[in-house]
Amino acid sequence: MRNIGIDLDGVFYDFLTPFLKLVNGDLGTIYDINDITKWSLSKSGLITHKQGREFLKKFTEEGQIKKMKPLPGAAASLRVLSQFYKIYFITSRWPDAQIQTIESLDRDLGSKFYEHPVIFCSRDYSKGQAVKELNAKYFVDDKPTNIEQVKKHVPECECIYLNTNELPSSESPNVSHYYVNDNYWNNLYKKINP
Repeated sequence: MRNIGIDLDGVFYDFLTPFLKLVNGDLGTIYDINDITKWSLSKSGLITHKQGREFLKKFTEEGQIKKMKPLPGAAASLRVLSQFYKIYFITSRWPDAQIQTIESLDRDLGSKFYEHPVIFCSRDYSKGQAVKELNAKYFVDDKPTNIEQVKKHVPECECIYLNTNELPSSESPNVSHYYVNDNYWNNLYKKINP
């Protein structure tokens, strides 16, 4: 059985809707997904990097990670794909958020997915390293630098990049790109269904 590495925020879970709600509520703004022109709100010039870190901390402390919902089609697609692939969730989380993450996955996918571990990355252990160790056939993420990092460590891995509008800086024959508004879980399922 081959391995697939899948990011959580913005790939499996709808992170932006609750995060934008928090930001807008605190700042009195009315940002929506169309205002995000780069990978993050800070790179899009909507908030500062420091504000982004503070909002992520507040998001975690308020238990918002447990309240995120899977994107349409994500859970159903993974249930089917798990019959053919071993699925690993590869994500970056503060230690306080790791338990919330596991509880959310259990709620949304069932205890069957405990056999599909969550790999928590950090500055000392990158997604590229995790994908290399897994010898993953596919890697799905929404951050351009993560795609570039995986391609550097594992050139043969087919990367599927999901995002609103920013592309990785280097083109590669093994990188597919889907926009969030393209109903991408159906496209992803079609692409990797054996």
